[in-house]
Amino acid sequence: MLKPYIQSDRLEQTISKVRLPDGTEGELVEDIVGFRRRKGKPEYHVKWLGQSRLTWEPLENLQYVPDLVRNFHERQTYEVVRQPFEGGHVRDVNLMSATTHDYSSSAQASP
Repeated sequence: MLKPYIQSDRLEQTISKVRLPDGTEGELVEDIVGFRRRKGKPEYHVKWLGQSRLTWEPLENLQYVPDLVRNFHERQTYEVVRQPFEGGHVRDVNLMSATTHDYSSSAQASP
């Protein structure tokens, strides 16, 4: 007997695995949407193709997508502000603000 189709509330996402030049398996990067430093090391907020969840990745995980890293930084604007800190000293701080993101670009592979 046939039953009516009921669509699930959960979206199934297909994650495309790709073979990387070093022989390991990776996933496709759709875009890089953010940047931060964690313990002095750069990390990038990555949007993966076929996934809604974004992850923070160290730069070494993005070695096969240098164009996306470069494009991300080219889209940024930087502002230098004077910030007081302990002892009455002042230091210059670079503030980065992201511009809008265009997710229509083709995805690239990353480990």
